[in-house]
Amino acid sequence: MQKEIQDLVEKSLKKARRLRAAGNYGHAYAHYTAVVELAPEKRADVEQEFTDVLCKWGMDLEKVDFEKMVLCYTRSLEIFPDNPRMLNNCAAHYIRKESPREALPYLNRALSSAPDFLPAEWNRNYAYNLLIDRWHFPMLNDRNRNTCYERAISNRISQGYNTVLDIGTGSGLLSLYAKDSGSERVYACELSTEMSFIADKVFSTNNSTDITLLPQHSTSIEIPRDIPQKVKLVVTETFDVALFGEFVLSTLIHAHEHLLSADGIVLPMGATVFAAAVESPQIRFMSHVTPAAKSDLTLNFAGINICADNKNYEAISLREDKTLYLTDPVEILQVNFNDLSELKELHTDGTKNVSWVKVRKDGRIDGLVVWFKLDLDEENTLDTSEEDSCWQLAVFADKPVKCSIGQDLKITTELWREQLRCTYELPKDKNDNSNWRKCKDFYRISQHTVMFLNDDDYMSSIARVAQLHRTKRYRYILDLGPFPVYGLEMLKWNEEVLRVYCYAETEEFGDLIMRIAEQNGVDREKICIVESCEEIDRSLDVVFYHNFSTQGEINDWSEPSLYQALKLTLSTDGFILPRRIFLIGQLIYSEDLPRMVLVEDKNVQRSLGKSNYVIGDFVNQYSCRQRFDLDLALYKAVEVSEERVLVQIDEGNTTSAVANFGKIQQRGVLPNVLVCWYTIHLDGGNCVASRRENSFMNHSAIILEDEVKGVIERGEDVRFKVLQMTGLTRVSLVL
Repeated sequence: MQKEIQDLVEKSLKKARRLRAAGNYGHAYAHYTAVVELAPEKRADVEQEFTDVLCKWGMDLEKVDFEKMVLCYTRSLEIFPDNPRMLNNCAAHYIRKESPREALPYLNRALSSAPDFLPAEWNRNYAYNLLIDRWHFPMLNDRNRNTCYERAISNRISQGYNTVLDIGTGSGLLSLYAKDSGSERVYACELSTEMSFIADKVFSTNNSTDITLLPQHSTSIEIPRDIPQKVKLVVTETFDVALFGEFVLSTLIHAHEHLLSADGIVLPMGATVFAAAVESPQIRFMSHVTPAAKSDLTLNFAGINICADNKNYEAISLREDKTLYLTDPVEILQVNFNDLSELKELHTDGTKNVSWVKVRKDGRIDGLVVWFKLDLDEENTLDTSEEDSCWQLAVFADKPVKCSIGQDLKITTELWREQLRCTYELPKDKNDNSNWRKCKDFYRISQHTVMFLNDDDYMSSIARVAQLHRTKRYRYILDLGPFPVYGLEMLKWNEEVLRVYCYAETEEFGDLIMRIAEQNGVDREKICIVESCEEIDRSLDVVFYHNFSTQGEINDWSEPSLYQALKLTLSTDGFILPRRIFLIGQLIYSEDLPRMVLVEDKNVQRSLGKSNYVIGDFVNQYSCRQRFDLDLALYKAVEVSEERVLVQIDEGNTTSAVANFGKIQQRGVLPNVLVCWYTIHLDGGNCVASRRENSFMNHSAIILEDEVKGVIERGEDVRFKVLQMTGLTRVSLVL
């Protein structure tokens, strides 16, 4: 019997390996499972192969049968319970399904088994981001916002509006204000499961268990099932940067009709929305392709209108020193949250308003910035355009339009189905010969690609590398840039190139690539658009591998590893561009940046009475100390050290390094942030850093623990251990 089992195991293993090589991962997984179940002694030998097949089979199953995929992972983890890759990949499936809470146990197990397995750490942080929106941190740290709400709530309760429903309570702060302002009864509803957990802990810790927490949307609340009777005061702060994006109209209509007493009132009372036209290189950079004249790029984009295929508006913090207001603010919309008929009309019929405003300066309009003022009560108003506000601005970008002082600008405002849209228009000028009026072709592409093409320094570096390679015998090229600049430049100048493979995210994007090729005299027959590396049937001489996100991080490709797949497709002498990537760091001091990732309880305390609220302990459990998508120009900061190389990125291996910043002199401020960015070495001395103006990517900031102050005060060198794995990094202070 034992001999028969051994023969069966050997046959199954051979079949599993053949099927794996053929890409038949489902059948390969079945045979590998037979091997590890029948022959436990072989588990260690085949664990990596088994894991590879499971991860690839899981990707296939996710698309057609999620439950079967979960069963495969459950069965496999019974055999390999501490395999960090299996645990991480199972979690990644849940994250893609937008089920981050289900993912966390697997990620915690993975990190318990392998504390330095950075993909699991990255996915756990990502799960935290899904569970709790990052705007909760700056919002709770906005002392002015909190104080205004507290005073307005206290005023209303003192006027007799003493039963309160807090809609969208979040952490429960406004409910605490209502309770401690003397309300008879407070109800708090919250749809987010995770925020409900937090609010429950906040109420318990702050001796407010008498606040009734309803973990549901306010529109599902029924009387008397959920609350005994209608309330006299509804409090809410369910507004996005364009006021209406969180469906506040439908929420308040339901509240007026079902939850608020006839003599009750809503806080805030109402809001006024404003708009202004601006000239902003920041908006232009994100919205439209405008290749700079000084670029070494030789590809001709003339006559082609390329803009970002964005949602209706972007939430942006604009750099004040780079933003020119070309008009005065104009009021475009008002809403009274205590007028039910007005709310119903706006919700059902929408509105369309036309406003006219004089252009006060010569310039170029890149878009409209929109903000609002919240009238909480007669005494307290919040203005979301103020510099220290936790809200960003809503930006409605359109094609750049030249304007002259004294012109009348038409701003059209539409509100339909609780979506705000703003457009602008100048009177037609017959003498306007701008490129936009000459454009015959119009393409919408991703914002990432727009920013990539607008990064003149990066485009110049890529073009110079192509010129460096124009005499090389490179025949087959894969260009994985957001736009195949390197590949098209090589086709234009290097006759040896026979084929350039590239990806196209949409059919329209593929058409754009071909249109640019045709306009530049490139043979379209030499361009092959593919969806995966498996479609490439030749060894490659060069791969241009652009693996950066606009947020300032190297993409986590997870499973399967694209980088490893690319290395397998290279010819013997083939290579990948960029040649090298370094992570750079600098110590700074900033009051602003820690508030973006950690809630300080001092910012939520009452101004009108005694309080000792504890909220930060619960919200900060979901904090990610490394914050991406950072433009340091938007924040006040003091440089405390020189720049240092932290580590060289190696996506094929795990590496570690120690970066020594030396002794830091105590000159008034001590560092509390390590800001990080990349230097990208393409080839032949062509290097570009991501921390610069008009970079296609932002950078990141690591909020430091208090221990760094002790190191500095003791006069010791400030050193950081940097761990790098598949492009992901962890930076920790060496004590």
